[in-house]
Amino acid sequence: SDEGQIRDVDRFYVSDGYNRFSIPSDEVQMLLYIAQRPDVSATILEQLSHDKSPSIRNRVSYNHNTPPKVLERLARDEDSDVREGVAGNPNTPTETLEVLSSDEESGVRRNIARNHNTPPAILERLASDEDSWVRRGVAKNPNTPPAILERLLIDQNRYVRFSVAGNPSVSNQILNNLARDEDERMRYYVAENPSISKEVLSILSQDKCWRVRNNITMNPAYESSL
Repeated sequence: SDEGQIRDVDRFYVSDGYNRFSIPSDEVQMLLYIAQRPDVSATILEQLSHDKSPSIRNRVSYNHNTPPKVLERLARDEDSDVREGVAGNPNTPTETLEVLSSDEESGVRRNIARNHNTPPAILERLASDEDSWVRRGVAKNPNTPPAILERLLIDQNRYVRFSVAGNPSVSNQILNNLARDEDERMRYYVAENPSISKEVLSILSQDKCWRVRNNITMNPAYESSL
């Protein structure tokens, strides 16, 4: 049977039923290492999720092996860094993403916007967020509906607009238009889009800016078109 977490003055114990770690309680770095390991068991992560150190709970919140039930609880953590980890974790349930999408900390909302499991309805709301980094995350997210991407193309923040240019879900028609944009930085980001058509590839391969021409050669779509 699993042995629960025990913290006392001298020792800290965690167990997943097979392995038992016995660590001096002041060796926080070792606990951090365990919490972020990609092969750590869900049982140990559950135990570490109750740790008094926010840094350790933060590592647990980011770990892709952390069970949804644990993430649901950590979503209510008083430490915003822990909630940020939950917001970006692919195991986080949709209902929890919905709650965190209204978090007062912009860093939490940013990770919701970047999470590829965030439903389109939430992304649509975050597309109007006051924080430009949140809107930028929405602009990059492949789950963002085409209509929202078009709206973000006229965002006041240029980096939000540039992020739309690199989104693989943006339409070829839009990419075709952006490939002719007067701003070379916009064309540079279009050149990174893995979904660009052969027509756009042809246009950008002859771009007057060498940075754009160089960037297009780095695109996997460019190699497959040869």
